[in-house]
Amino acid sequence: MNLNRLLLTASLTATLCGIAATPSNAQEGPVPKDRTCVRDCREVYGRCSDAAYSDARMCVQGCAELMATAREICAAAPESDDCHAARRRAAACVRECRQTLSGDLRLCLADAKECVALCPDAEPMVPADPVCLHECRRQVRACLDRANAAARECAEPCADLVAAAVRLCAAAPRSEDCAAARREASACLQPCRERLASQTRQCVATGQQCAASCPPAVTSDDARRGH
Repeated sequence: MNLNRLLLTASLTATLCGIAATPSNAQEGPVPKDRTCVRDCREVYGRCSDAAYSDARMCVQGCAELMATAREICAAAPESDDCHAARRRAAACVRECRQTLSGDLRLCLADAKECVALCPDAEPMVPADPVCLHECRRQVRACLDRANAAARECAEPCADLVAAAVRLCAAAPRSEDCAAARREASACLQPCRERLASQTRQCVATGQQCAASCPPAVTSDDARRGH
């Protein structure tokens, strides 16, 4: 069930760090990106991937009846055609969940790469006030939490359609009824996904503006000159 795209790992850090520096040319080397912006992009990826795994778990739960049936049939007749057929149906259901998860994670990573690509180049290092930066990050997290809560509330009227799609696709993953139910559930969720994506971009942009407005950090030399 492709129910994610509603709620936008070690490999994440390696990947984003790799794309956080975009080469200007081969001789001059990479141009580093603003670290606060890249950090926000990582957080957006984390939320998106968490939601993808959550949807995958829900999808696999929808296969529970097929798996239980396969266990029951195969316990009675392990080598029977009915056992093999039941196992194939259960495996097909789980495989579709895994394929959907893989596709959702690719989309999450593509969005993160695009996010980092849009980050401004890093300014010459002038440490910003850590208290101000902490407050900016707190505001971004609170903004993203509100966006996710609003997305969940938006999706509540679609719950019956989502449940029907899970039920139909658990029974017959490749059927037209399953495909139609998934399309109907996805169409219901689409406005929620679009609103969440827009609000997430706004949260990140607002956080970047906040961080850019933070005053420079007070160094020990500054403190001594102030006395």
